Amino acid sequence: MRRSSHQSRTAPAALPLTLPPPPALPADVALEVAVPCSAPFDSDDWRFSVDWDGIRVLLAAGSGGEARLRDERRREVGERFPEVVGEVVAALGGHTAVVDGVVTVLDPSGRPDLEALSRRRAGEPGVAAVFIATDLLHLDGTSLLQRAFVERIAALDGAVTGQPHLQVPEWVAGDGCALAEAATAQGLPALLARQAGAPYGAGVASAQRLRIALEDRADTVVTAVVLRPGDGVRALLLGEQHSGRLVDAGLVTVRLPASVERWLRERLGELAAPAPPCTRAIAPEGDVRWLQPELVATVRHRGRLAGGQLRRPELVALRDDRDPAWCVRRNPIPPPAGVEQPRGFRPTVLHTLPFER
Repeated sequence: MRRSSHQSRTAPAALPLTLPPPPALPADVALEVAVPCSAPFDSDDWRFSVDWDGIRVLLAAGSGGEARLRDERRREVGERFPEVVGEVVAALGGHTAVVDGVVTVLDPSGRPDLEALSRRRAGEPGVAAVFIATDLLHLDGTSLLQRAFVERIAALDGAVTGQPHLQVPEWVAGDGCALAEAATAQGLPALLARQAGAPYGAGVASAQRLRIALEDRADTVVTAVVLRPGDGVRALLLGEQHSGRLVDAGLVTVRLPASVERWLRERLGELAAPAPPCTRAIAPEGDVRWLQPELVATVRHRGRLAGGQLRRPELVALRDDRDPAWCVRRNPIPPPAGVEQPRGFRPTVLHTLPFER
């Protein structure tokens, strides 16, 4: 599902010695957040695509080649991904624009690899990133925020040209259930559903943007690390926002890649907290280092215990791009009222994104 050229797995390009000044983000746009949905559905009023694992970003590009890449927490991250910034600007061909998308790393099968992205974030060389462009919010000085989603993605498709580190995924009209089956077969974790006529809900969790999970995952706040003898990280204590406060979400045992462990160890001092940021259901054993609620752990799990903690969580990635305020424990909503029943067998082929070694 794509319209673009192939990516090569090359080391990130070096930054130039000087960069033009970055453009301002129009009205300091905040990202629209998805609401979890309990099941796939079919509806001609909706468009469906893969929810690509990665770092959610806004890219603002000026006509002179200047650009700014800002993550979910509104921090500048362009220097981390110079290959992405340069190629998106080139793809825009002189247009000024603000593009919503995801920075990710693809595995050899063309699927997003969140664990490899966390290693890249920790400074591990040789893993190239790609930008998945999913929405166009401003173009040549005109705000598109109030335009219908289908108009925005049509404008996006017309404004960009393919580049090795830029992908523009296709959106399937109506057939969410068939796409969910195809995505599950590919081992992808979630779909994204967007209402065709919806404006962009900047800074809100929008019921017109739904995330349909295909496996049980949660983004959780890291409240502490538990060290093993020799100072290696043995486990992470987890929390979630619930009813306006941070609550216990359980414990995940980890064996971090060496680069990620070094990155985490380097941050323990600056993130140290004098006391637990939330009440624990079970007191942890060992050398516990409490942390300010700044880091996020994406985990797989097998449901929840009676107290709400995650059952048998497994770490997918440790990250600092997600906003801990959005690590919310919430029940998924049902599919929108009035959607059609599944249409039965409708063969759908989902192509993973192109990849070349």
